[in-house]
Amino acid sequence: MAEAIRCPQGHRCELSGDSSVLVCPVCGGAAEGVVAAVPPLPRPPPAAVVRLKEELLAPHHRRSVSPPEHPPIDGYEILETLGQGGMGIVYRAWHVRLKRQVALKMVAAGAHARPEVLSRFHTEAEAVARLIHPSIVQVYEVGDTLRGPYISMEYVEGGSLRESLDGTPWTAKRAAEFIATLAEAVHFAHTRGVIHRDLSPGNVLLATDGTPKITDFGLAKLLGGGEGGRTQAGVILGTPSYMPPEQSGASADSIGPPADVYALGAILYELITGRPPFVGETALETARQVVHDEVLSPRRLQRKLPADLETICLKCLEKNPGKRFGSAEALRDDLRRFANDEPIQARPIRAAERAWRWCRRNPMVAALAASVALLLAVIAVGASLTTMRLLHDRRVIVRNLERAESAEQTASDKLWESYLTQARARRWSGRPGRRYESLVALSAAARMRPAPALRNEAIACMALPDLRPVRKWQGLLSGTKESMTVIGFDSSLTRYVRADATGSLSVRRVADDVELLHIRSGGRQTRHLQFSRDGRFVAAIDGKMGLMLWGAQRGEPISIPPLAVSNIAIDFSPDSQSVAVGHADDGTIGIFDLATGKERKRLKSGRPAHVLRFDPTGRRLAVATFPPNEVVIHDLETEEVARLPHPAAPRALGWHPDGKLLATGGSGPYYAIYLWDTQTNTQRGVLRGHQAEVMRIAFHPRGHIMASVAWDGVVRLWDPLAGSELVSCPGAGWRTSQFSADGRLLAYACDGMNVGLWEVTDAPEYRVLRGHRGRPDRVEFSHDGSLLATAADDGVRLWNRQTAQEVAFLDVGPSHSALFHPSGESVITSGRSGVHRWPIETDAQTAEKTIRVGPSVRLAPGLDHAFDFAAQSADGKTIVSVGDAGKAVVVNSSRPNHRVVLDGHSRLSNVAISPDGRFVATGTWKGTGVKVWAAESGLLVQDLPVDGSANVAFDPMGKWLGTATAAEVRLWEIGSWRPGIRVPRLDVGTSAPGRLAFSPDGKLLAISRNSFLIQLVEPVTGDELATLESPEPHFLTWLSFSADGCQLAATSQDRVVQVWDLGLIRRQLAAMNLGWDPPPR
Repeated sequence: MAEAIRCPQGHRCELSGDSSVLVCPVCGGAAEGVVAAVPPLPRPPPAAVVRLKEELLAPHHRRSVSPPEHPPIDGYEILETLGQGGMGIVYRAWHVRLKRQVALKMVAAGAHARPEVLSRFHTEAEAVARLIHPSIVQVYEVGDTLRGPYISMEYVEGGSLRESLDGTPWTAKRAAEFIATLAEAVHFAHTRGVIHRDLSPGNVLLATDGTPKITDFGLAKLLGGGEGGRTQAGVILGTPSYMPPEQSGASADSIGPPADVYALGAILYELITGRPPFVGETALETARQVVHDEVLSPRRLQRKLPADLETICLKCLEKNPGKRFGSAEALRDDLRRFANDEPIQARPIRAAERAWRWCRRNPMVAALAASVALLLAVIAVGASLTTMRLLHDRRVIVRNLERAESAEQTASDKLWESYLTQARARRWSGRPGRRYESLVALSAAARMRPAPALRNEAIACMALPDLRPVRKWQGLLSGTKESMTVIGFDSSLTRYVRADATGSLSVRRVADDVELLHIRSGGRQTRHLQFSRDGRFVAAIDGKMGLMLWGAQRGEPISIPPLAVSNIAIDFSPDSQSVAVGHADDGTIGIFDLATGKERKRLKSGRPAHVLRFDPTGRRLAVATFPPNEVVIHDLETEEVARLPHPAAPRALGWHPDGKLLATGGSGPYYAIYLWDTQTNTQRGVLRGHQAEVMRIAFHPRGHIMASVAWDGVVRLWDPLAGSELVSCPGAGWRTSQFSADGRLLAYACDGMNVGLWEVTDAPEYRVLRGHRGRPDRVEFSHDGSLLATAADDGVRLWNRQTAQEVAFLDVGPSHSALFHPSGESVITSGRSGVHRWPIETDAQTAEKTIRVGPSVRLAPGLDHAFDFAAQSADGKTIVSVGDAGKAVVVNSSRPNHRVVLDGHSRLSNVAISPDGRFVATGTWKGTGVKVWAAESGLLVQDLPVDGSANVAFDPMGKWLGTATAAEVRLWEIGSWRPGIRVPRLDVGTSAPGRLAFSPDGKLLAISRNSFLIQLVEPVTGDELATLESPEPHFLTWLSFSADGCQLAATSQDRVVQVWDLGLIRRQLAAMNLGWDPPPR
């Protein structure tokens, strides 16, 4: 609400709530009747006249609503009134002679102005005329007219800082740089003897480029005794929210540069908090706050404000001028230190000093507080013993609590570490349960604190085949001689058959051990039991070597001629249509039809058989005899016979599911298992580990795991193709070892009368492809992910990804690349015989979808040199190959006769082509650098600064080119060729370059962290996502993703191809709270 005030001449003027003007707009005299409304200020004179001013002369950018009649001024054409204040008026005018816009300031009262008003007007003109600075509004001319003096000044179009402020805090750096600019201008004015005394957002104009310009020097003080600097005693000059306490009634002589430093701090406060430091309901209340109240900390209004900028601001707002910055230059320098992230020189106010200041400003309240404190002290003395005791107890409790928390944290850390250590120890133990138990321990650690080390260890454990007991029961009858206790399982391991002391058979259900069928025999004890492959028949060999056959559903006898069986030489054919039996009397082998009981074929073996086995096709029969120690393989169709001399008496036989490998085992001297290549009839390997005669051998349905049992009571799991032992299980017995048809269970008989089942995991997260006799250099997935192609020294092989079985072999000699066309209709090979395209046909009518490949077509006829390496564009239209002459040839299927030769990269060894076919990158072996070429023209585009041998790969999304050397993997932005992330490798002392591959969506980068470990990296940040560690170390030679990004294949120098199922690994890690961000499926 407005307050009515009159000047000494009786003219009426009003003071609005937000105004600071207390000067008569008619005569310019100081208003009266205000002192009573102002609370007591320091040393107020009896006749104090308060003048609180927001604008001495209103900023000339503010338009008036009803401009008065424009006075004539020689040489100027007045265009409009920009603004009018209590003492002055500003026009926008046109300087006729100089032809430019100017701002004309005149005294509002004109010829009626009081002498002190005219004096201040001339002071402003003199002050601004001294100052030529880019951040100070410039004066062009000072003159007089009949209407009074005028000042011609620079016209600034951008408005004032006040108009640009909307209560939104500025960023700390922006505010600091802005005030630093103003401080530099203020320091310039101080060095020229001018103190502004009325700095506020309203007196800072903004040029169109944002440059601040200080204006309105109407209250300026001229150092050196200028008349215009004098102020009436008791008159308060300035804008209340921005003027320092000493300006509220002090004499002009006591106001110096610190006043302007305070005003700059007040403006800075508003910029960083969105409000001035002091705001009252009226201008008089604001002035009282400036003198008596402590400013609110800026960080209480803006918690994220840097502490250094708050310190600078509060130092400017010190009520004691001597504690502010010594000059505007010092303020500028500290602001620039802050903006440049350098240490500032200002120091924050200590809490003790802040409290003392409050007491000085509020003596009565402080005295009352002291009295209360004294009273409390008296009370405290009376209760001192109790208080000391309580404090002591509290310290003891806190100390014990801290110790307990520390001990708990230490125990937690040790427990976490023990879980990880347990998992690692079990992984390397070779004992059953190593995978299962390790993953349980890692899951427990992950619930406490997930970490990359847990994730990597979990992945390493997932790559392990393993088994664990799932069921155990008394399957053998007590009271039976242990040497005569026998048992047999069907192929699904859902039924088993056992014999009692009288030779009677009991067919029982595994799930609950309920008898399904009872078969009475001839009263003789049984020494061998066996189901047919389809579970329809059961055979028994009694103690007199007699053979008996029954139906396994109803127990009806199957009639065959009576004969004496040699040892346990009996086996059902894979189709369960016939049974092969070794005759004990003449050493022959009879094959009988189970439907008719008639003998279909008689094989001459020469010596009585100990054990015999059909191959998976039923076309061959392996027979173990001793003496002589040999294994005889009969081809039942061609009647050809192959003899394999055996180092010891053979007692166990087992066929690999593909029929290409036969495992045999027996007696000493080494109790070894021998592996035979049945295509060449040569020994392929020897497995040693058992300490007694090997009695049973069984292959997993996929063929990558083999189980064996011996008289030492140990069941061992092997990787038969690698020739390494996987797991050993002591105490498992020797009577049986049989996988279920789906490979998920393994049966055993142990501990006297007990029978059990193990759950088997064949580590589907990690598969190994073996079959190459030479080193594979490259592996690629077909577009649908169903096939893999591997290129090696012995040719190119195609594999079924699901079964890990070889489905085709291309005998093209040494090859270095095998690429599937995006359509999936062909595969491209590159090697010594050139570059060829092989059509692929799939016969979907067959049960296994037979693959037919060829005949091939040469893609680069006329080139007489061999090719080492090839790459193709995403659409398959452009192919680039590296020749043994050290040149690369680019061929486009749309122009087969047009070839581009890339020549000029010494020791070139590998290439990559961008997805769009525009660029070709070349790397070297024992050369240097990586070069980028234009595929269309063959011109060199970029020579990247890469040291030593390097492999190259393009991101399928067309964003990055990756290079891998012995020292690091580096990404380069395609087009600009600016470097991206850098991932150091761990190989030390090797010159072999690393390997790398991008996932199809470009969100995952696989690299060879060293020669044996695969690391998954985020391409943009270089962050490690996971490390893939195989159970056996394999020296990596190539990496490749499947089209969906969920499979990763790697070739190695030891003729092994690894296939990691990242999708399955990701799901299991997520369930353990150890997930990472994989490529989307």
